[in-house]
Amino acid sequence: MFFSIWIFYAPNILGHPDNYIPANPMSTPPHIMPEWYFLPIHDILRSIPDKSGGVAVIALVFMSIGYLFLKVYMYVVQVFARFTKEYFSCFWRIAYY
Repeated sequence: MFFSIWIFYAPNILGHPDNYIPANPMSTPPHIMPEWYFLPIHDILRSIPDKSGGVAVIALVFMSIGYLFLKVYMYVVQVFARFTKEYFSCFWRIAYY
């Protein structure tokens, strides 16, 4: 009951007071930074003056990370395939004898 009253009649009681200051649509505040997971991309784009060069470097970074994940995945699949082959051959030997 208390939770329902709180949600329906006073939803902003725990809100931050800065949320009620009207924003200036003509300027972005200087303290705004991207989230932590966008910071490397943001820094790459800011460090390279040419926009297409920055996009190319970001694509190269993502392709390198994808290559590393693919390399690990292929190794795990290879080890798992070898394990299952040995497991099933042992299973069928026991099952038929």
